[in-house]
Amino acid sequence: MQKNSHKKLASKCLHLDVVQGCLVKRVDGHPIKSDCATCMAYLGPGRGLGDKVHAVIQKLGLDKLVPAKKKKAVVFINKNQKVTRTKTGGCNCGKRRAALNNLLPSRKN
Repeated sequence: MQKNSHKKLASKCLHLDVVQGCLVKRVDGHPIKSDCATCMAYLGPGRGLGDKVHAVIQKLGLDKLVPAKKKKAVVFINKNQKVTRTKTGGCNCGKRRAALNNLLPSRKN
């Protein structure tokens, strides 16, 4: 396995590999920049205010207090039979984190 080459990758996340792409398997293959921007598993240098807020929330353990949203999904087995299943959805934390990073980016970027 090769070491990360940040010039060829979408971000400086430590979960990205030149050959295998996203090691977290959030996306298949090589993610684009927007995939990495909203990923809650991002592990790399701080990109802005969103990453700082995320770090503080994790240090305080507040991320475990928010229950995951439940969504109902209808799955059709055949034309006459349908099944309703409950899926656990996200809280859109990744989108808020990306928005805060865009609003107030790190000076290093």
